[in-house]
Order: sequence, then structure tokens, then C-alpha cells
Amino acid sequence: MSRRGGVLDAKQAFKGTLLQLQDKVKRDPPGYKEDVMLQLRHFESKVQLFQLTPTAANKELCELISFLSHVAPLFKKECKAFPEALVGILDRHKDVLDAHVRKSMVTALCLLRAREYVTPQEVLPLYFRLFKVQDRELRQLLLSNIVRDVKKINAKVKNPGTNKQLQNYMYQVVQEDDPIAGRHALWVILDLYRRRVWTEDRVVNVISKACLSKHTKVMTMALRFFMGTFPKDMEQDEESDDDEPEGPKKGRNYAKKTKARDTAKEKVKEKVKKYRRDKDNQYDTVFKPIEVLNDPQGFAEKLLSQLQKTKERFNVRMLHIGVISACINTHKLLILHFYPFLQRFMEPHQQHVTYIMAWASQAVHNLVPPENVHSLVMTIANHFVSDRASSDAITVGINTIREICKRQPLVMTEDLLRDIAQYKRFKKDKGVVMASRGMIQLFRELQPEMLGRQDRGRDADMEKKVHSFGATKHSSEPFDDVELLENYYQEKRDLKAQQEARSQIASENRSRRSVAATDDEDQWSAESESKKSDEDGDWISVSQSDEDLDEDGSDDGQWQSCESGDDDDDEAEEGEEEEEDEDGMFEVMEDKEEGMPLTREQLAAENAKHDVQLGGGKILETKLLTPRDFQILERLKQEKGAEGGKRKRKRMDMETDEGVTTDVLEAHSIKKRKRDAEEKRAATEALRNSFKAKTKMQKKAGGTTNAVKSKKHKNTAMVMRSRSVVSKKFETAADKKRRGKVGKKRALKFQYKRGGH
Repeated sequence: MSRRGGVLDAKQAFKGTLLQLQDKVKRDPPGYKEDVMLQLRHFESKVQLFQLTPTAANKELCELISFLSHVAPLFKKECKAFPEALVGILDRHKDVLDAHVRKSMVTALCLLRAREYVTPQEVLPLYFRLFKVQDRELRQLLLSNIVRDVKKINAKVKNPGTNKQLQNYMYQVVQEDDPIAGRHALWVILDLYRRRVWTEDRVVNVISKACLSKHTKVMTMALRFFMGTFPKDMEQDEESDDDEPEGPKKGRNYAKKTKARDTAKEKVKEKVKKYRRDKDNQYDTVFKPIEVLNDPQGFAEKLLSQLQKTKERFNVRMLHIGVISACINTHKLLILHFYPFLQRFMEPHQQHVTYIMAWASQAVHNLVPPENVHSLVMTIANHFVSDRASSDAITVGINTIREICKRQPLVMTEDLLRDIAQYKRFKKDKGVVMASRGMIQLFRELQPEMLGRQDRGRDADMEKKVHSFGATKHSSEPFDDVELLENYYQEKRDLKAQQEARSQIASENRSRRSVAATDDEDQWSAESESKKSDEDGDWISVSQSDEDLDEDGSDDGQWQSCESGDDDDDEAEEGEEEEEDEDGMFEVMEDKEEGMPLTREQLAAENAKHDVQLGGGKILETKLLTPRDFQILERLKQEKGAEGGKRKRKRMDMETDEGVTTDVLEAHSIKKRKRDAEEKRAATEALRNSFKAKTKMQKKAGGTTNAVKSKKHKNTAMVMRSRSVVSKKFETAADKKRRGKVGKKRALKFQYKRGGH
């Protein structure tokens, strides 16, 4: 029942709790407007009293704040001062407020923002000022609400205006001299980037400025972002979206399966699929952060300058080295004083030296002058590749030099290469042998002339050489093994010519058979007429002799042979048409008239028809090579290399765009083998334990007996007609008493067996 108009006195006021009043107000806002105004005036008086002692806990004030935060959006004009009062109290007394009161006020503001009663520009500055309060639970609440709010703004369509205002404020907070607010603002930006809400290039470039911050935590968080890692307190998995429709439940909640229920279930499934599909297609492709830097050269140089002057701990300096190396590898930068700086870390006892060596090899590319990297390579060779070093150090050193030479082969000298090649006979450790063979295999493909005669291999191409630094390869010069590609296309043209010639012969044979069939029908019709005339008694004068019959081909035996061979010819022709040569070898093709194989001149004439389509002649002069052509050429090279030796050798991967990992450098080392063995042992133990648990569950004893199961699952109508039930209906009182005594005796018997008294 609603109450309209008038001013309430004490008797007419609502007598229930605030939760009951809140429910009534939501059902009928105009009817309970005076009650809400009364509670609002009560809140204002409570606030005036509370400001006298802000440190005290006040449960009644918290209940009033919660009530007004739920009903304020229904009375926007009357409750306009309510959020301003909350912001003022939090701003003035945030450090001394009771934790429960402070959390109630922040929760109320979050609720008002969720209902769009206040704008994000009104509450966001307050949130970042509240990060200075020493309250971990409050910080988590603020961070989650900020991220959820920005994500909700961009849920359906991105809002560029609001995004730009929020980004400008957060960028300003990051650059200010406030480590706490700056760290949390950067945390919000990184989380929104991780959730693909803010993925613009501008966001990445602002984070790059945070890498040069003087506050260690802000700088470390930004550097880790460019290394591909996010803060640990971020949820690694995407949290479930509240807007996602609920999928169909497992099993059935109804007794009967009908077509309508199945249709409803399929609709729910389709709705969930559509939501997830639209969510996946909502965002554009996101590039790696390092790829969208506006000035990668300046950014890397500033980082290196900061690294040379910094006194931070070693982990922070390692992050600097990793980011600089990734920038050089991605953008092919020239920072020549970076390689001499790395030489100081090239010692086997250096902490995390494998990571540093991986980043050092990653920072080399073909545009770096070899003389600037040669000193780094020699330092690695002197400190790692020596008889004084351990087996793991030799393995890592050789693998690092191999990765550097893969990117810039000119840094290798002939003496150093032959020294490394001698480790293929190293008897102490298998990893050293494998690393040395990897180096030999690399220079077999790059420049076999630098290797010794015994290391070049049986099919070494001595004409292969590495171009000098700065030399360009002209397009008129043929590249390696181009003849393989030309032969491949020549075989394709020959195969196509033979297939067309074969199809033409088949068509001519079919036309010839059709003509023969027509003549056959005419002959049979003539014979039938002659037989009919014989039956009528008419005589036909025959002027032809037996020889003439043989010449005309009208002999019965000859006709019979043609008929018997017709079907066989059809099957043979169809088999010929369906035959294909998958290996590129060509079958002998019969001539059109005489049944002889085609000559070379005829085959060349057929090929000339297809040279224009398939790029015949010199392929580099008549055809632009596509990526597909290069893939074919690479496959042909591998087949050629496999045919040359007894064993098939896998060609080395020469791609250098991807970064270098420590697993590549530690391949076949003792440390890596031990780690792999431990992982394998742990996996085996986990599998064994799971099998034991499963076996134990299968051997579980106990459960109900078959008699109990039969009674439990038996139909009621069957039980009612059973002998035991029917006999009980007609038994006398004496029978019931006797049955009771028997039951008591049986119970006592089991009790004595179990040790009871």
C-alpha cells in the first residue's frame, strides 16, 4: 500500500529496519519519498557529530550510508549532496578513519559509480589519493573497481572521449613524484592492457617513459612489461564475465525429454557461443609492445645510459639488458657501445650468466659491424671454451658463439672455428660434442671453406661464401640451387603436356569407337533385312567374293573380335586417364597414330605451349618468385641433401628474428639433462600416485547387499503382491508374537557374536 503526499510525524514514520525500508522504496519510490528525506536529514546530523570524533567506529552511520547509496539514484535531485559529503569526509579524514567506516564509504561510492550516479572524473582522483592509506584490503577493492569501471565503459563500443580523459589523468599520476600512486596507476594501465581494453600505441609509449622513472618499483614494473611478464598479484586467468549468459546445466532437471526442451537447450548453447565469438572478435590484433615504440633507438640509448649509471641491484640491471637486447633484435638498431659493456659479465661464475649470454647473442644482427662484436666473441671463447672450464661452460660458450655467428657470420675466424671443431672428439661430456657438431653444421651451410677437409662433408659446396659486410646481392645474380627450382617446373610442364596428350588420344579413341559402333549398327540392320528377305523366299544376287568380304571387314569373325575387344579397350583407356605420377616420373606415352612413344622433339613442342603459363626458360628472367616458390626450393634442397649421404641430415634453422632462450644455449648440457631427468621423474611419480589412488578407489570394500538392492529398486506393485507381504495380512496375533520372538533371538545371536552383552 503506497502513501502519497504530506509531512510525516513520529507516528507515521516507517517502523521497520532500513533494509525493509530499502525494499519498500525500490517498489514504490514516490510513496516513501518522505521516509527517504527523513533518513537523509538523519544522515546529515550524524555526519556533523561524526566529524567531532572521526576515529570512532559508528555502526549506525555505516547502515545509513549503505541505505542511501542504494536509494539515492531514485532521488537524484534530493540526494545530490550525498556523494559530495562522502568524498569530503574521505578526503579530509582518510588516514584516521575507522577501517569499517572507510570501507563502507568507499563501497557506497563504488555502488553510485556503477549506477552512473557520479562520473569517473569525480571519484578517480580520490581513489588514487586513497592508495596512500595503509590498508591492503582497501587497495584491492579500489584497484578492482577502477579496472571493472573502465572495462564496463568500453564493453560494447570503445569510448574515446572518456578513455582519453582517464588516460591523461593516469599518465600524469605515473609521472608525478609519488611512488605509491604512480605504482598503482601503472598497475591499472597494465591490467587494462592485459585485458585488451587499452591497447593503443600511446599506452605503450607512456609505459616506456615509466621505464626511466627514478622510483625502483615503478621502473621494474614497466621493464617487466616489455619482457612479457605482468605483476604477480594480477589474476593470470581472465575472470568470468558477469554479462556472459549461463550455459546449460549438466544432466536433466526434468522427468521427460521432449523436443521443446531440447530446442531450448540448443538455444542456450548457441547464445553462449555467440557471446564468446563476439567477445573474441571485439578487439583488434595486438602487437608486441616493443614493436609499437615511437622512438626505439632513443628509448634503447636512454636505457643503456641509465644502466651504466645505475646503482640498483643486479636483477634490475638484468631487466635493462633484456629490454635493450629485445629492442635491438626487433628494430635492428645500432648501439655499438652495448657489446663492450656486456664483456664484463662474460664469466662462468657470474650470476645468471646464461640469460646474459642469450641476450648478448640476441642483440646481434647482420647490420652490426663484425669488428664491434669480435671482441665479445673472443671474450666468450677465452673464458668459456677452454680446457680449464667445466663441460657445461664449454657447451654454453660454443652454443652462444654459434647463435652469434648465425646472425653475423663474419665475426668468426678460421683459427677459432677449427679450435671449436676439435671438441667433436671431447670424451668427457656428450653436450660438448653436440655443440661442436652444431657449429660445424652451421658453417657447412654458410662457408665450408673455413672448415678442415675432414669436417666439410662429402657434398660440400666450396663455392658458398659469406658476402663481405655492406655488400649487396644483385637481383641479376642467380641464388643458390636455382637449377632445382627450374628442373621442378620443367618436370611439371612435361607432366602437364603428357596428360593433355594422353587426354587427346583418349578422346580420339572414343570418337573412333563411336564411328565403329555406328557402322556396326548399319551392318546389323543390313543383315536383319537379308534374313527377313530369305524367310520371304526372295533371292539376293551376291557379286562380292570372299576376298572382297575380307577387304571390307564384314566378316563375322572379324566383327566378333571387334565386339569382344571393345570393353577391354574402354577399361584400359579409363585406367590410363586416372593414372597420375606423384613422384614426378613420366610414363611412356603412345603416339596418336602408330602407337610409338613420343620423341624429344614432339615433347619439346608440347612443352612450348605451356612455357608462358608456368614460367618456362630461365626462371629468374621470366617469373617473379613468390613465398610458395621459396618453400618449394627449401624442400628441394632438403631432399637433395638427404640423397647425398647415407643418413638424412636435417638442415639448420637459419631464422634469426625470434629471440634466443637459455634452453637453446644449455642444450645437451649436464645441467639441462639433469633438469629434464628430474621433470620426467616427477611426472612418472605423479602418474604412479594417480594410478595407486585409482586402484585404491576400485578396491573399496563395503556397500549394500544384493538383497537390499533388489528391494530398493523393485517396483511397488510387485512388492505388494509378494508372498511375504500377502502372508502378513492374514497372520493372527499369535503368529505376529512368534515372529517377534524369532527376531529378538536373531538379534541377540548377532550381538553375542560381535562381543556385546
